[in-house]
Amino acid sequence: SSKEPPVIEGADSMYEVGDRVNVTCSSGPSKPAATLSWFINGNQANATFVRKYSSIRHYSGLQTSQVGLEFIVGAKDFDQGKLKLRCVATISQVYSSGSEELIIGDRGQASGSHHGNFIKKRGNYFFLGVFF
Repeated sequence: SSKEPPVIEGADSMYEVGDRVNVTCSSGPSKPAATLSWFINGNQANATFVRKYSSIRHYSGLQTSQVGLEFIVGAKDFDQGKLKLRCVATISQVYSSGSEELIIGDRGQASGSHHGNFIKKRGNYFFLGVFF
């Protein structure tokens, strides 16, 4: 199993309506491979936005999963001026899960002083128990 939360890469610090979001989530190495899910503002992402990539196999026998998310930002995607992207990794056999959430600012609403310096990362790992 893996205790590393997934990592989201490729995000800009700000987006505005009409921008294209194109990000990738990678799990920590695990066996079996993690299942990755995308959430936008707490709702599971539309399947048409999700890009499935093949997992990477390591010599150790562990696997790294990767999944992409690509969509055009709409006005409804900003919740109180913020766009939250969360990637959740689940390894079913060991009932362990981790997630990373990016909170991204609305460039159309941002004041100049905060421009380009808004992105926040929150990672967590929680272990629900192993059953034999």
